Amino acid sequence: MTDTLAQWSLYDLVPRPILVTDGDGRVHHANREALAVLRLPTDDAAATARWTDVVAPADVAAAEAWWVRVRRGASNEPLRARLRAGVGPHEVHVSPVEGRSGADRFVVTLLPAPSEPADGPRPNRLAARLADAAPVGLGIMDQDFRFRYVNQELAATNGRSAEEHLGRRLVEIAPHLFPEVEPLLQQGLSGWHIVEAPLTGPAVTDPDEIRHWLVSYFPIELDAGEAGVGVVVRDATVRVRQAEEAAKSQRLLAEAERLAALGSWEWEIAPDVARVSDGLRAMFGLEPDEPFSYAVLLSMLEPADRGRFDARVRDALAVGGRFEATYRLVRRDGVRRLVHERGECVVRDGETVAMFGTVQDITEQAELSERARLWATLAQHLPNGIVVWDGVGVPEPALLRVLAVNPAFDGMYEVEAESPIGVTLREVFGHDLAQRFDDDLRRLLSDGVTVHLGDVRLPSRFGSRVLEVVAFGLPRQRYGMAFEDVTEQRALQQERADLLRRSVTAADDERQRVAEQLHDDVVQSLSAALLRLDLAEQTVDRPLDRIREPVGDAIAVLRRTIMELASADIVRQGLQTAVGNYADRLLAVDGIEVTTSFAVEEHLDDDTLLGAYRIIQEALANVRRHAHATHVRVVVRRTDDGWLRGEVLDDGSGIPDGVTAPPGHLGLRLMRERAEVLGGHVEVVRRRPRGTAVRWRLPA
Repeated sequence: MTDTLAQWSLYDLVPRPILVTDGDGRVHHANREALAVLRLPTDDAAATARWTDVVAPADVAAAEAWWVRVRRGASNEPLRARLRAGVGPHEVHVSPVEGRSGADRFVVTLLPAPSEPADGPRPNRLAARLADAAPVGLGIMDQDFRFRYVNQELAATNGRSAEEHLGRRLVEIAPHLFPEVEPLLQQGLSGWHIVEAPLTGPAVTDPDEIRHWLVSYFPIELDAGEAGVGVVVRDATVRVRQAEEAAKSQRLLAEAERLAALGSWEWEIAPDVARVSDGLRAMFGLEPDEPFSYAVLLSMLEPADRGRFDARVRDALAVGGRFEATYRLVRRDGVRRLVHERGECVVRDGETVAMFGTVQDITEQAELSERARLWATLAQHLPNGIVVWDGVGVPEPALLRVLAVNPAFDGMYEVEAESPIGVTLREVFGHDLAQRFDDDLRRLLSDGVTVHLGDVRLPSRFGSRVLEVVAFGLPRQRYGMAFEDVTEQRALQQERADLLRRSVTAADDERQRVAEQLHDDVVQSLSAALLRLDLAEQTVDRPLDRIREPVGDAIAVLRRTIMELASADIVRQGLQTAVGNYADRLLAVDGIEVTTSFAVEEHLDDDTLLGAYRIIQEALANVRRHAHATHVRVVVRRTDDGWLRGEVLDDGSGIPDGVTAPPGHLGLRLMRERAEVLGGHVEVVRRRPRGTAVRWRLPA
């Protein structure tokens, strides 16, 4: 057995007085029978004495001498003595106890001295009746571990009748358990008392069911002085399972505390001792074995919060009620947290003796609430309209309902005395627009992705506004939309686009006029002058090369200039042919190699064709004038996203980093304006390791 008081409780089941003592005879435990015989109220009353204190004064000396002999091993005979409480003669038996702590322990058993039986049932028959009625299994075995006695409880545990046990060895009755219990039975035969040794195994009646028992072993004298061993078997299956469930519940509680940032506590007020959960220790930054009390808690609060918190606790103590408080905590490591605490008093006999409660770390929650408040305030003051749609249980986007709006959207919704709250998306957008955006909004509902719906003209309740709409996902099946009123912005953009278009058209017309004028007047005049020089050369004595060559060069320059200014017949030739002809005539004469790659299968409108040609033309002209390149690559392709995209890539000196329009490069500005007129874009970047890339896109 072990030497803890908790495990001596098994002796309470033995129907005879038993005392557990140390080597000096000091009583450490008295079972119920011993307390009744000694007429003592509790085990505590017996624990302050030596076992010889229960012996009548006349027999104490003999008892002391006998105790010395027994401890030395000089005698194993029982002592016959009278007891102090006026109880008749008893026999005192003593047996050593197996101890875990190393200290000697002895079991002192008090048995009535043999006397003539009174009329009525014999004592052994009464004991048998008591044993059969006991809620624990009781058995007696001889040295071969054959059953001499078994009560009904133990017989039922083994799945047999009591009669079937008698004369049979334990190994026959419970072969699956015998190897584990045999060493303990041997110790019992040797005089050891072993209390509540655990035993686990399959039930005899149902091998699939695992049972748990606590088995005590003690020596017992059979007839004619034969040594035997007694067993007390208590089924602990329910207790073990309850302990396992309690441990599981404790683990679940600890996990719940961790996930909820929660801790729990119990506080005994008078000694100021608190028991706290692991979750609370982690929250407060306490060591596992660090003592905790109300005074410690107060010391960890921000000074400004201590008085208010203490007042609430004391108010609850005064009336035996409850309290709640939010305070700032300063952990041992200096980290500051915001926590919310709830507590409740335990009242006994009108007096508050304890409190218990929980503490929750609400730091992140408070920060989220503050951020949400700030965002809500921001949304209220934004000039853009904001709508929150409720999508819970909604099967299609058109049935989304307005859950909340900011004042800006409320102002856009020009229906007097009518709130947009609860209105469906189909009612806000109208049937046609809801149908138009159905695919994009279904992606929003399924994936929560941000969707740009672009410029939208909503029904008449929004007036004649043009609204740019962006939809985005929110938590818990809510969705947001931002509405920016771009009516004036789009009108200005349209005016600028119209102005640019007129400007570009006028510039094209002027280029064509200048090209025609240069061709019809200047080039023709220079060509005529060159013919006259040829005729004059025939009538003079020396060549006129010094005059002829500059005139010829001027004619070549003018022709290239005319080609840059004049518009090619793009519609008839096609973009690739027109670009190839221009590159061959303009760049090839300067030794610049030009390669092209075109992937444009579908028809393009005339404005797009002319715009693309002019951008490429200007980019190639810039290469010839500024790049000092040896190779240029022109790439044009039509992409699935609805754009005509192109690149002009050269291997020249390259545009300086960070410069998008070098001084004197009017052509770059013209390219950008031409693309902007058509709703496109142009960018010019430096290539690595050398060269320049002009990238553009136009709506196809």
